[in-house]
Amino acid sequence: MVAVWRDRGNGRHGALLSEINRNCGAPATDASVWYEYTAPADGRRPGWHRRSGQLIDLTVDLNGTYDIHAGTATVSGTVTCTGGTSLFSFVYTELRQKRGRYTVIASGGIDVTCDTVTRPWSIQLLSPNGPFGHGDAADFTFGIACGVFFCSVDREDRKVLLSKG
Repeated sequence: MVAVWRDRGNGRHGALLSEINRNCGAPATDASVWYEYTAPADGRRPGWHRRSGQLIDLTVDLNGTYDIHAGTATVSGTVTCTGGTSLFSFVYTELRQKRGRYTVIASGGIDVTCDTVTRPWSIQLLSPNGPFGHGDAADFTFGIACGVFFCSVDREDRKVLLSKG
């Protein structure tokens, strides 16, 4: 839940604004807009907005694959949008895997169709600093879906087990 309150310069919140500004140092707080945020009970991060009804839901599979000859890894999952079809949407992922004394890192993104149908996505990644191999990797993935006026975001950070593909 996000609650919004405004100080319209009538002094109603003057003492509170002065106290907040003591550590902040803002040049002026007349007619300020302040937000109060309460995290959702389900623990998920909220999207950028809830006003348009457009909401993206992203999943990342716990298992991925690697190709030792090509040096690539493939991460996949699903994406769904509620509130109608988005005007544009994409998924972006970064994968990190510790390999001996160094960490293999790669990232990439793809455009996806985001509507009320759950759709699979898959991204093949090639690292400039070495090949991916068997074992755990840290995956940081986010998806964005935009309607006419607003965008929503979902993010999944997880461990992915890479196996030979």
